[in-house]
Amino acid sequence: SYEDTAAVNGTSYYYAVTAVNNQGGQATQVPSVGPRTPRHETDLQVTYIERTPRYPRYDPIYTYYEITEPSGFGPYAFTAATGLGMGQNASTQRFPNVGDVVTYTAHLRNRGTVNVAGPISGTWRYDGNVIGTANVNGPLAPGASTGTFITRVWDGQSHTISFTIDTPDERANNNMLAQDTNAVGYLSYIDRSYEENFRETTPQYPQAASDDFIHWLHLHLARMNQMFADAGSAKRVRFDLLEVLSDYDPDPNTPTIYYAVFPFRYRASDGSLRLSGYYDPPDDIDYGLLHEKGHQLGLIDLYRMDLPGENNLVSGQGYSTVACLMHGVSHFFSAHSALAMNHWLNVAHGYFGQYLYSTPATIRMRFRGPDGQPLVGATVKMYQKLEVPGVGEIIPNSIKAQGVTNANGEWDLPNVPIDTSLVPTTFAGDTLYPNPFGYIAVVGTNGLLHFRVEKNGGVDYAWLDLPQVNTAYWQGQTDVAVFERQVAVGGPIQFVPPVDMTELNASDWVAWAQGSDATNTYVVNDTSAGFHPVGQGSIKFVTDGGFDTSIRYPGTLTAHWNLAGTSLLHIQLRTQNPNIGFQNGSPWIRLLDADNNYFQYQYYQNGAPFDLLNQTIGAWHSYSIPVNAPPNPLNGWGRTSVGTPSLANMHYIEIHADTWGGGFTMWVDGLNFTPQPFIANDSNGDCHADLRDFAALQACFGTSSPCSAPQCTPFLNGGCTVDLADYATFQAALSGPVQYLSQCAP
Repeated sequence: SYEDTAAVNGTSYYYAVTAVNNQGGQATQVPSVGPRTPRHETDLQVTYIERTPRYPRYDPIYTYYEITEPSGFGPYAFTAATGLGMGQNASTQRFPNVGDVVTYTAHLRNRGTVNVAGPISGTWRYDGNVIGTANVNGPLAPGASTGTFITRVWDGQSHTISFTIDTPDERANNNMLAQDTNAVGYLSYIDRSYEENFRETTPQYPQAASDDFIHWLHLHLARMNQMFADAGSAKRVRFDLLEVLSDYDPDPNTPTIYYAVFPFRYRASDGSLRLSGYYDPPDDIDYGLLHEKGHQLGLIDLYRMDLPGENNLVSGQGYSTVACLMHGVSHFFSAHSALAMNHWLNVAHGYFGQYLYSTPATIRMRFRGPDGQPLVGATVKMYQKLEVPGVGEIIPNSIKAQGVTNANGEWDLPNVPIDTSLVPTTFAGDTLYPNPFGYIAVVGTNGLLHFRVEKNGGVDYAWLDLPQVNTAYWQGQTDVAVFERQVAVGGPIQFVPPVDMTELNASDWVAWAQGSDATNTYVVNDTSAGFHPVGQGSIKFVTDGGFDTSIRYPGTLTAHWNLAGTSLLHIQLRTQNPNIGFQNGSPWIRLLDADNNYFQYQYYQNGAPFDLLNQTIGAWHSYSIPVNAPPNPLNGWGRTSVGTPSLANMHYIEIHADTWGGGFTMWVDGLNFTPQPFIANDSNGDCHADLRDFAALQACFGTSSPCSAPQCTPFLNGGCTVDLADYATFQAALSGPVQYLSQCAP
């Protein structure tokens, strides 16, 4: 061993150790240790308060299944808790009995560099009232620990117990620790070098709340408790064991069944949590660490209910569930996660995700049209995100159930019967009842329903996920829960897109971003100077998402566009991107039909998709895209096809982008086609359907036109020919000047 007696307090040193053999050979290329900065500090800290006796968490045994429902829907994979390990059973004690005596032990540590002679005095408080004092004998050497305890009678209620070191030292912010008596206890060990590295690197973070790693970890649990409180949950967490080890000590043989554990040990070789991608400097909190600690309470990764558009074989639309610490590592708990913890408030932890079983007896969808009125007589087809064995997590193009909306625009989702021999009630009391999702996977992989809504030739889509269903159940809708969706079906039919699809019509656009939500991903009109080169305004798309993001038009109308006569798609773009830039051939633009067949347009350079959108960062750029662009050109705009799209029957236009990192803003203006499509039944170009147009309509359809022709069916009175009996319907449908003047060329 070696002791450096010449080191000066406040000066940082690096040390390197080398070995010399008997022949004088020496290795001189060796790694150093450091920096290490000697200091003179008197610092006592409360490291943790343990509660004994301890009782074990649940140790569930999970079984993997591949199931096909009685209706034939499936197969899909799920797991369910089917038993308990470690000899546990229904009689295993989980908490003290009311009336039992419990012991609280405050562990005190000399974090400083000088001996504390003692005695060390302190005060116990219970719900703010003094219940005892302590005088712990010294001396206490640097790095050494001691303890003091007090007993209370357990009443099963939530109380606050605290211990305060009253002996003066040079640092007061780690001298008191308070915790909820019912809080879940965590365990972690810390290597001495990890603790020292944390202290040494803290000056690099001007907003750091502490250079004491133990104190810093307690600040994390305090932040987690505040997030629970802000979300309305009574769940609380604490440390029940938190100790520093020598770097080379073996892992303690601690039975972890009594604790929530993450991580088990902060090892000397581990990197700093302040280098985490989820570290927030102003808060000095690593929210990624809190996310992982959330898993120890049984909270699932909510992003398992997200869906990238390419995995949706029904509509191609993507989906992201509610923002939360457990989804996107938001700095708050969603109502879903908070209520899940209230549901398990007096339940020992150990189970994972079974709170998803909380579903109402009846789940009812209520659909409204663009005018807000009930959508009557619409056909609804229901699909589901599944973990398909051998395929992955997709929404297959397989209808799970379908029905027709009633006079209130409502449809009750049919429940799937549950074989309880496969999914027994958990020992924590969660039962999977018949429900539309079927055998709910505890990790959430099948917790997403997708609806195709059809009426009068129009099609739109809607979603329902388990977090919404569970939240409704926990808020009291245990018998019937109603979920309302407004869809672009049954409203005005748009036969041609406007001359400018981006003119003060943000409400007609739909925004989406993988891993984001409606709060952080949206479209607004922008009339600011310099941000609308065409007309009075542009469309401004704001998102915090990364990966695939998109905006879609129209979102409030039923489009039946015949674009066969167009030659160019014009668009003007401007972006703001604080990240490295755009990627994945951004932008890519899609023209889609109601069945998710589409043409995709991207700019190519040297035979590969090029990130043209990077040109638009901070400046407007105009592009004219050939509607019939060639596939995979060497340079220029190219068009690829998915499915069997037809320009004569387009329903939507989508603009997609992908950024490095997450979050950007995109402005879109001057979006239109040339030649401008016309209203097929407006033969004289006056934007109105009248008697002068009727002959053209009749000639267009003839006497053998099929009833399914999309531009024909809205005007027929039950027959498959166009005659004077159709005129009233024809005139009413097409003559509205408000609806159609905006769709005609000036």
